[in-house]
Amino acid sequence: MAYVQCEQCKAHYFEPYDRIGPHRCPPLFVVWDPENGDERDGRRVYASDYQSAAEKWADLADSEGEYGMWDGNEVDVLVRGANDLSGEAQAFVVSGQMHPTYSATPKRVTSP
Repeated sequence: MAYVQCEQCKAHYFEPYDRIGPHRCPPLFVVWDPENGDERDGRRVYASDYQSAAEKWADLADSEGEYGMWDGNEVDVLVRGANDLSGEAQAFVVSGQMHPTYSATPKRVTSP
């Protein structure tokens, strides 16, 4: 059994199959920032639902340095199922937080 990444949705899974059966990509969504373009400019994101798609968009957009959401900035986005062109787009406000990480290293103390 090997741990592989799906070329289409980029999900990681065990091959030949997971405990729940063969890998199936989650639904595809289109997510966009209406202040910086329209649906044609949107990013295609595989996610389990609309909210998860908005969160994945935020992670991808922020990792590219586009918005600075890690600093608490909020961005309005619209999400539509990629195969549901007649459906209503759902609106979300996405933001993020940067969490500090701490470490401790033993230090040898010398007696005076």
